[in-house]
Amino acid sequence: MLRSCRPALLLLALLATASCSKKTAEEQAAETAAAAQTQTDGDEIDPYQNVVFTFDEAVVGEDQLGRWDTARVVRFTPAVPGKFKWTGDRELTFSPLSPFRPSTVFNAELRPEKLPSDKQKLTLRKPKFHTPFLRMAAPQVFYSRSKRAAGTAELQANLVFNYPVRPSDLRPKLKITQNGQPVAFELSAAEPDKLLAVSFTQDVRPGAPLEIEIAPGLNAVAGDRPTTAPLLAVAEVPNAQTLEIRELTASLLNGEAVVTVLTNQPVSAEEVQAQLRVAPAVNFAVEAQESGFSLKGGFEVGKTYQLTLPAGLRGALGGTLESAFSQAVSVGDARPGLSFASGEKALYLDALGSRNLGLRLNQVQRVKVTIAKIYANNLGQLLKGEPEYGYDDGGDDEDGGQSEDGEYVDRSYRYYDVKSLGNVLSERTMSVDALPKQGGLRLLNLSLQDLEFSGARKGLFVVRVQDTERLWLRQDKLVAVTDIGLIVKQSARGTTTVFANSIRTAQPLSGVAVQFVSTNNQVMGSVTTNAAGVAEFDSTAATSRFRLGMITGVREADFTFLDLKGSRVETSRFEVGGLTNNAAHYQAFIYGDRD
Repeated sequence: MLRSCRPALLLLALLATASCSKKTAEEQAAETAAAAQTQTDGDEIDPYQNVVFTFDEAVVGEDQLGRWDTARVVRFTPAVPGKFKWTGDRELTFSPLSPFRPSTVFNAELRPEKLPSDKQKLTLRKPKFHTPFLRMAAPQVFYSRSKRAAGTAELQANLVFNYPVRPSDLRPKLKITQNGQPVAFELSAAEPDKLLAVSFTQDVRPGAPLEIEIAPGLNAVAGDRPTTAPLLAVAEVPNAQTLEIRELTASLLNGEAVVTVLTNQPVSAEEVQAQLRVAPAVNFAVEAQESGFSLKGGFEVGKTYQLTLPAGLRGALGGTLESAFSQAVSVGDARPGLSFASGEKALYLDALGSRNLGLRLNQVQRVKVTIAKIYANNLGQLLKGEPEYGYDDGGDDEDGGQSEDGEYVDRSYRYYDVKSLGNVLSERTMSVDALPKQGGLRLLNLSLQDLEFSGARKGLFVVRVQDTERLWLRQDKLVAVTDIGLIVKQSARGTTTVFANSIRTAQPLSGVAVQFVSTNNQVMGSVTTNAAGVAEFDSTAATSRFRLGMITGVREADFTFLDLKGSRVETSRFEVGGLTNNAAHYQAFIYGDRD
């Protein structure tokens, strides 16, 4: 006898942090339109979040709780790589390995075969959800120095979107008018970006607003849902004779608090640095921008700062601040973030130093740290790979930015293939609170033992840090732990001179075994540095079939390398020709008048 079973319902819980801010009429209209689409496209989620499914009855036992698993209990279309974890007996959490695609509608399909046998009649109440659709915020209109006529000003506008947009897609759909008449303009940007600059090629006078309209059909990079209605905005034309402060904001940029002040014309960073007052007092540096300036320094998340500028501050185009400006700004918690403090080109970490890597972490409680070694004979292959940033636009590829199994590949981060080029040395999970704090950074220490520093197989290290709860929050960094610093000089005749010095003491290092590696990964020759830390090699005499591409150096347990392509110094702006002989054997010097 068969019993009838009422299917349990699976609820899609969307965990997102709500923020409060003033909204323009255009933003409110966009939200209204988005609400109308909810019935057909599902609820809106943040691209940077986990998705939680909740059952109305227990599904699994306690032995299956709290473990990330690649078994796909729910299938997403388009595909989203990630892992599932039962966070309760009736709650399933999905964490994507990369952010959800922008402006995209996702279909979720439950896979009953991945559930216990007595729970396979479950259904989804809301099988659809979507990331925010493409929107345009209030434009930033300002004067800048003209690139066409020196000494004059020209009006510009920055169109601000919530996702990167291709200029080639925007150009045919953009229309700008004033008093009903079209205004001539050109797009200054060439690459996709969230902020696209527009330069006006005719006089635009204050007093009447600019009306900006973008026809339907505009799509975000990597998005699959183009706009279905016009994007509209109205922007006031500023007066060039008056310096105006248009907006004051604070945000986290790569984990660092940055205060941005938008003005209607450029300002001098030196003048702002001298006149700006910040309370409570904090050390900061001013960086001038086309449409204002930014402040970077010791600003802390959660604190409120009062910024004050006196009347009379002059803009670079002659405008004057008519009245004193004073406004408070708070550095609030942005979305969770994880990044290394040092840039991509900062590879070298002194082996004799503290060996600490700085991390910028926001709303991250625990991290998984993975250390892998890329072996020396694979460095050439690793370094040949060019980094890719931003979403993959598909190009002419029929897969449209998908991997071999049809999954979308996010290109907004760069990860390294350690499986085919090396080995994982260690993996550990640690609390962020256990990491020492210095300023606004957390310090991750690399021990020589974990790095197998004295091992026979040398190489470069890849340090990966990943949030244990938000799997898309992860960063990889290349690190060379060494005390050997290399400087390489190549002459026009083909002679290569290598100078080896201690990074710690700057003293020359003798006995460094230097190898000269070609661009196709062949050892062209080996030389040991002399007492002055110098090694010379004639790459032309060695062979004409190879081109030098990399230098490696080994001294006892220490290993280092130098990629010539990535570290070359452009010398055109330096006087490197040396002293020129002449037949008269004279040197002439001219001095100006002295007081």
